[in-house]
Amino acid sequence: LFLDFCADLVDRYGLDSLLMKGTVVDVKLCNADGEEPIFKLTLGDGRTISAKRVVAAMGPGPAFQGMRVTRPFWAEELALELAASPTAAASSSIIMQHASTLTRWLLSPQNRELVRGKRVLVVGGGQTSAHLARLAVECEAEVVTYCSRRPVTQKPFDIDVDCMGDKRPDMLKKFVRMEPGERLAFNRKMRGGGSMSGDVYHGHLMAKEEDGLDMAEGVQVEEARWSEEEGHVQVRLDDGSRRSFDLVWMATGGIFDMNLVPIFASMQAQHPIPCIDGLP
Repeated sequence: LFLDFCADLVDRYGLDSLLMKGTVVDVKLCNADGEEPIFKLTLGDGRTISAKRVVAAMGPGPAFQGMRVTRPFWAEELALELAASPTAAASSSIIMQHASTLTRWLLSPQNRELVRGKRVLVVGGGQTSAHLARLAVECEAEVVTYCSRRPVTQKPFDIDVDCMGDKRPDMLKKFVRMEPGERLAFNRKMRGGGSMSGDVYHGHLMAKEEDGLDMAEGVQVEEARWSEEEGHVQVRLDDGSRRSFDLVWMATGGIFDMNLVPIFASMQAQHPIPCIDGLP
């Protein structure tokens, strides 16, 4: 559907001659001291493009480029235990994974086969966590437990609908008048926490009834420890229950940091842009 939408836009506005396929690997600023600075973009195949304006709308993508991964407090201690374990160290990167690596990992049929018959814990509260839970079910995991620290929020968009509709111009005017610190707080308020669209949440409920998906909404992981004797991760939830899992998947998001975006490294070295918590 999205590809059809893009094709329609290209056809409607006659953009076919302007389209160029390629991967941008570097952005440099030329004539930085002149009145009209020019950007030089280098593509992966060696081609270069010069432009007065560059709009970056690529998102983090599957590789989570430009994002600082956010992990729960208990994940750090579990990672240390897995790394120090004589039996789990070699497979520690499989036993506990973040969505930033799972997206590519699950593309492999061999890796998907590793999920079969396993007990999988999915931690998160947004769209990605729902997709991961569904994938675990499709991979024929023995048990799939979905754990979110608060009841799932259903929204058509991740941000407030006022930022998407006819009130958007007024919201942008307010945003422009704000100080940098206020803008950061505004963004966080509009974004809120993770959310799911209504149809995805409905599919979640269907998986609960038809495929035995174990949903633990409003329940938080208090502790996750590696059991050397039993060879699995023991998890304690804040409802007092204890459960055992073979795989722990975290869909706990990340924080954008412009300084981590590879294609902007040269530009930042030439002409640093001040950032507040990673945002320009």
